[in-house]
Amino acid sequence: MEKERDEQGFMDFAQATGDKILSMKNPLVVHHYDCDGLSSGSIIALALTSKGVPFKMKVVKRLAEKEIEEIRAENSGEIVFSDIGSGQIKLVNVLPLETDIVIIDHHPAPEKPNENIRMCNPHDFGVDGNIELSAGSTAFYCFKHLESREILQLGIVGAVGDLQDYSKTGFIGLNRKMVEWGSEKEFVFVSKDLKFFGRVTRPLIQFLTYSTEPFLPGLSGDEKACALFLRDNDIPVKKGEQWISYTDLNVFQRKKLIGALVEYGKSRNLTDEVLEELVGDTYLFLQEPEKSEMRDATEFSTLLNSCGRHDKADLGVAVCLRKPGALEEAEKLLSEHRKMIRFGIAFAQKNTMDVGPFYFLDARGHIPDVVIGIVAGAFFNSGVVERNKPIIAFSYDETKQTKISGRASRALIEKGLDLGEVMRKAGEAAGGLGGGHSIAAGCTIASTREAENVFLKKARQIIEVQLQLLSKVL
Repeated sequence: MEKERDEQGFMDFAQATGDKILSMKNPLVVHHYDCDGLSSGSIIALALTSKGVPFKMKVVKRLAEKEIEEIRAENSGEIVFSDIGSGQIKLVNVLPLETDIVIIDHHPAPEKPNENIRMCNPHDFGVDGNIELSAGSTAFYCFKHLESREILQLGIVGAVGDLQDYSKTGFIGLNRKMVEWGSEKEFVFVSKDLKFFGRVTRPLIQFLTYSTEPFLPGLSGDEKACALFLRDNDIPVKKGEQWISYTDLNVFQRKKLIGALVEYGKSRNLTDEVLEELVGDTYLFLQEPEKSEMRDATEFSTLLNSCGRHDKADLGVAVCLRKPGALEEAEKLLSEHRKMIRFGIAFAQKNTMDVGPFYFLDARGHIPDVVIGIVAGAFFNSGVVERNKPIIAFSYDETKQTKISGRASRALIEKGLDLGEVMRKAGEAAGGLGGGHSIAAGCTIASTREAENVFLKKARQIIEVQLQLLSKVL
């Protein structure tokens, strides 16, 4: 039964949760390793630091029995989980009852927490954490009363990293209210603009050359063709001897470039849906240095994702906390991260198969598990394939188990698709563990033909029913 929506109740509960965390003596902050986990964990760290409260941090890729035992061994009487814990509440409930535990999360919880656990979760207040609050933006509401620019920015970055910034609408619900509050405080500048990655940091030619969402046939990957395209459309690429970025263009030049890209996309048969998504809400943090990834929410989120997914989560937190030298080190990692993604997309273009209810990419041995979900999403959104079905991709994780990632579109979700349910049920049928959000989810199973066949068969059945491709009910 769905709970009645209570936004004010959520915001009051969130602030009380933040105050509870600030009253702790020396908590252990356990956070997920992706962008939203790093953002929310760093928000908690910033809040505790502002009040002089000591703390320790621990990053996890997953929360299973092994990680719970590691957390138990820390022997901490106070634990704060962020972007993880609700979906694994059965495991968190086995921690000692005398432990003071707080969970800040946006994933649905399968059962109630023990009395020693305070869980701040939008789902408990009738607010959908899949689409309108991430862990980062939930953490923002916990500490909104501190009126911190850095906390607001990380709330936005976490939600962007968790794909809650939709092309047609931008943020919705409480995410939108967060941005409106930040805009009033002049902590963020919001505008409708071109959404390509690299708007702030990349010179214009490279900005187009490395575009992947959408993939522009004849331009993406061809630096010479991009230079000629800009020249033919009278778009400057230099100011004096300095290469300029997209954000250096004036409003008339930006409109001209967007118009030229739309016409080019039409000439290359990109769908109207893909072309409409060229432009959407963008979020600039004008107090951050120019030409810095931290100035643009999308670039900031990608930077944090690259840290987390390459076993450098501590570096991502250091960037968020403005530690000296951290940004420069993370920028080097981001460069390698983007190279891996470009290689992965090229592989996906040649090897993705249409298997009926979904597209299937078997990238085991070719694309690392740390970027397989990003590659699947980027290829899915590239305009190369019709987005009338989700994509499921296989890779190997560090233990040689099969890591599975699924990505979809908002239109498919509105038709009934829920990849979180697909991964959870198909993963369980195959003896693995899965879950996530309706639009992006993942699973890990044994690397055996039997487990993989069971997963694919079950996933097919669930997707067919969700999208009403079959009349039967599972």
